[in-house]
Amino acid sequence: MTRRALRFALATSLGQASAALVTIPLSILASELGADGGEGVATALAVVMVVVGVLEGVITGAAQSFVLRDRVEPSRYIARTAGGFGLGWTVGAASSFVEAEGLSRPLFVLGMALVQGLLLGAIVGMLVATELAPDRPSRVRVVAGLAVGWGAGLVVAALSTALASSSQALVEVGLGVLRGGVVGLVAGAIAGPFVASALDPSEG
Repeated sequence: MTRRALRFALATSLGQASAALVTIPLSILASELGADGGEGVATALAVVMVVVGVLEGVITGAAQSFVLRDRVEPSRYIARTAGGFGLGWTVGAASSFVEAEGLSRPLFVLGMALVQGLLLGAIVGMLVATELAPDRPSRVRVVAGLAVGWGAGLVVAALSTALASSSQALVEVGLGVLRGGVVGLVAGAIAGPFVASALDPSEG
């Protein structure tokens, strides 16, 4: 792994861990809102999920742009990453209404996590690829790398959530920060070499 790829992986890990400090409390709020029921709940939940996604994208994009600042325009990169996460979370929220038929619950959850991660990575990749890569083949590699990276990352997130969760908000936030760091590291370690090779073809 090159230095740029390593820095990208560590930045993604830091960004995800930091984002969890904001997004986990909002996600808990959304869950409580959904449990209360009532009119307009579905709309409110959708809005919260989009806000969570955008915030996660802003924080993660800011961390990544710091280590990529010699090759990208930070504000534009952050905006594209935020937009990608917002769209990704929206798609993820919509896909949560899909019901399992003929599959065990754990297998279904892991499968949905993989699909949501692939979609998230692909959406973010398509938005940031023009910032990272000068030609179409390199952009395709960036999209593929981010899709696979976030697919693997969300599978890790689903597994870790199944293994360790808490009904206490502060504990869940702490677990979320740790989980975010691990997920970001996995996603960044996989996508990092693709991003590095797009920016510096000699490193591919």
